[in-house]
Amino acid sequence: MMGFLEWVYRKFVWRPDGEYDTYRIYYFERSKFSKQAIILGTFYNVHGASDTGLMLLSGLGWVEMIENVVKLKVFYEEDNEGQGQPDKQG
Repeated sequence: MMGFLEWVYRKFVWRPDGEYDTYRIYYFERSKFSKQAIILGTFYNVHGASDTGLMLLSGLGWVEMIENVVKLKVFYEEDNEGQGQPDKQG
């Protein structure tokens, strides 16, 4: 099952090297993106307005947190090596 961060990587960061290059989970697991990207969320408070700032999301309590989220932001900065992709093997 693909997690949210992997989906973001596959949809917006990863680019195939050639016409027949297909995505493999290995690319995400070995990428800098998987280790450096963070997800921040803004949540509804008890009065229905947005909270005052972004909060770091984690795997713990994800289901409960995502039900109350207003906005998600993914933060990642590429370095000189490109799209956060690992060296591809076989």
